[in-house]
Amino acid sequence: MTLHLVRDEPPKPKRRKGERARLLSPDEERRFRAAMRGLHDAFGSWPCLAKAMLIGKDAIGQLMSGRRNVSGDMIVRAMRASGLSYADLMGGLVPA
Repeated sequence: MTLHLVRDEPPKPKRRKGERARLLSPDEERRFRAAMRGLHDAFGSWPCLAKAMLIGKDAIGQLMSGRRNVSGDMIVRAMRASGLSYADLMGGLVPA
């Protein structure tokens, strides 16, 4: 009979109920928010952009202020509204 060492797994960081792990790095989130400002310029206003993305304008306000993490859903909605690919959306300035 042999003994095996069993190591305890480090505790997982606790998350609040309903909170998701971050999808993007802080730098990617910064670039996405910059792309959203470019889309704001292209659509003319936050309510117009929110309507094109099929979300409420409050959701965009929370996203842009940093109170809400960037989700995959928001990325896909921005891509569909703008007609841009992920690389084009995150790559640089959005043409107006």
